[in-house]
Amino acid sequence: MNMVEKHQSGLNRATLAHALAGPVLLFLLTTLFYWKLTTTDQYTWLDSPDLANQVLPWWNFEAREWHAGRFPAWDPHQWGGQPLVGQMQPGAAYPLNWLLFLTPLRNGHLRLSYLHWFFILFHWIAALNAYRFCLYLGRFRPAAILGGCIFAFGAAVGNIDWPQMANGAIWMPLVFLNLCKIHDEPERANRHAAWAGLWLGLSWLAGHHQIPTFVTYAALATWLWLALRQGLHLLRPFLLFVSVMGLISALQTVPAAEYGPLAKRWVGMTEAADWKTKVSYHVHELYSLFPISLLGTVFPGLSRSFPPFVGAAGLTLALLGLFGGWRQDARVRWLSGLGLLSLLVALGPNSLLHGVLYAWAPLVEKARSPGMAMAVFGFAVAALASAGLARMSSQERLLPAARRMLLGVAALVFVTYFVTGMVRGKESFSDERPMITALVALLLAGLFTWHRTGELAARHLAAGVIGLSLLELANVSGYELPNANRPGGGRFLAATGDHDDIAAYLKSLSEPVRVEVDSQKIGYNFGDWHGISHFGGYLASLTTNLVRLDPNSAVGREIFSVTHYVGSAPRNAEEQLVFPGKSGVNVYRLAGWHPRVWTVHTVLPVDARDLDAAMGRMIPQQVRQAVTIVGPAPSVPFPGPNCAEDRVRIRQEVPSHLVIAAQMGCAGVLILGDTHYPGWQVTVDGKAADLIVAYGVARAVVVPAGEHTVEFAYRPVSLRLGAAMSLLGLLLVAAVTYGTRARATAGQE
Repeated sequence: MNMVEKHQSGLNRATLAHALAGPVLLFLLTTLFYWKLTTTDQYTWLDSPDLANQVLPWWNFEAREWHAGRFPAWDPHQWGGQPLVGQMQPGAAYPLNWLLFLTPLRNGHLRLSYLHWFFILFHWIAALNAYRFCLYLGRFRPAAILGGCIFAFGAAVGNIDWPQMANGAIWMPLVFLNLCKIHDEPERANRHAAWAGLWLGLSWLAGHHQIPTFVTYAALATWLWLALRQGLHLLRPFLLFVSVMGLISALQTVPAAEYGPLAKRWVGMTEAADWKTKVSYHVHELYSLFPISLLGTVFPGLSRSFPPFVGAAGLTLALLGLFGGWRQDARVRWLSGLGLLSLLVALGPNSLLHGVLYAWAPLVEKARSPGMAMAVFGFAVAALASAGLARMSSQERLLPAARRMLLGVAALVFVTYFVTGMVRGKESFSDERPMITALVALLLAGLFTWHRTGELAARHLAAGVIGLSLLELANVSGYELPNANRPGGGRFLAATGDHDDIAAYLKSLSEPVRVEVDSQKIGYNFGDWHGISHFGGYLASLTTNLVRLDPNSAVGREIFSVTHYVGSAPRNAEEQLVFPGKSGVNVYRLAGWHPRVWTVHTVLPVDARDLDAAMGRMIPQQVRQAVTIVGPAPSVPFPGPNCAEDRVRIRQEVPSHLVIAAQMGCAGVLILGDTHYPGWQVTVDGKAADLIVAYGVARAVVVPAGEHTVEFAYRPVSLRLGAAMSLLGLLLVAAVTYGTRARATAGQE
């Protein structure tokens, strides 16, 4: 290697090290910030009712499916089976979750250590994405690191426990990074528009619609700002942006669009809402950012909704960035407008803007939590704070005002606590964390004073500001993580291990099992956690056919072949104790014979309008004697003398595929007591057959006399179409990207 090659190699290594310095430092800061998860085994982020009882059982089922080489499209363990992707919240279509699901399991469950590092991973990605945006905005690495920390550890991303929601926000900086590049590089508008659509589409894949809805409207507002500045020639890039976003998100949104009209959601109204029902505005009022919570942007604990905390350091730097760059940088004005608009939306009933959006803007009424718009506010504050720190040397005139504001905040806190302590006593201090705000305000004011003397270098000022901001943020984000050694800590997660003996007993039975569970004794989704068919479950929505049936009725239990009840005591004298559990929760066998697959030879056709009435008149004994269907009766011969000789059994079963051996004395209807949903197909001896909807809720098929193999398979068109569209979106982004590069290269030549 000659001297020139050695020099070039050295430059390449130096460039790579320079490029990796920021991401590596952010990873170290994220690891240290959440030290409770990375350095101890005392804390966890998963010990809450929603996470331990609902999200974690979902994830365990999905992980087992991935390890079995199957995509988790159908969940057979809740309510007789439910479509998984269409529900959105399980996050089955989110690529980042797939990495978690592929990690090694322990006894069929995700390991807590990997779950903790997954938490670190998506917060690091949030910090890294915001860092990339801020680096583009200000070109000053320490300031970009500050922006990444505020976005990842503050406001929505740092304080939302639900991963399906937080993951919908972490790609937001890349959406706006590419939209900003359209502003700065209009000649590459198509390329940047395609990538902005890709990142927004990825946000929709994360598993929840609320934050992606608000990010989408923020992106549309940004496009309007771009059009006002650059004109209508941006129409083509805009259409490309919308197309890519729609295609990339299709793996999630197409199944969800199918599921929505066929399900009912529990949204906080007196009754479950269907797709056509507008979410009542009083629900939005409950989940808005209450006006008093505006104080919670600076003071820990002073919020009635989820904490919108960014800290005194973050907010002060954001104001410096706003006032210091207002005239010089149009992007600062855009960020300021974005932050203000998102704050107004988050205020819900206290904001006319949100009311107008609720009345007129699509999907806003479905996003029942206006407070989630604070995710966009947190991004805007983080970016402006980064700009404020990057331009500190050019806005010396603003520092005296900032210093006075910080000293005023400190004085206000000290006086308030002093007076409260003197009047009510020290016992009245229910939350002392605002004193940390006062301390940070004093120290930050001192840093500003020191900086004005010229003795404090810019990089040292930046290090001090980052340290103070992390000190503040750590008093909110991760501050109240449950500690297993604290009384009551870890109780939700611990409860998932209390019934392993019951699960082992149920799995040992040779007969197909479907259980009901006393939800007062077992709060978590028992079926998904243990891999047992559970006729019940803690879900945010349920297919309408089940809701109409009233699955808790005796007829519902008979159709879905409930065999056992798990609880502390039998519900009636006919339930027989068959296994006493060590936790005090036992297994009781329901009286009678409850095969999950059976045959009948009498068909009772009804009009769709009369189905509910017909099912209301039905008694459990009739379920095994005749089948009620909507529409004309299928061709089934009149029952003959050999019909009683029917023998049917489930020969093989995986979540999306069942094989049934049927020996029919005469032609009849084979009924499978599982939930019917579009996408299920049936074959008899390998030939496609007509799927019948039994009782308006279960699956059935006509089987001729003789020995046959019947297969039910879940092959939803919506999922296959969504996957194809997402793949097409990736190809479109690649084509636009490399096409732009090829044209640029040709132009240079």
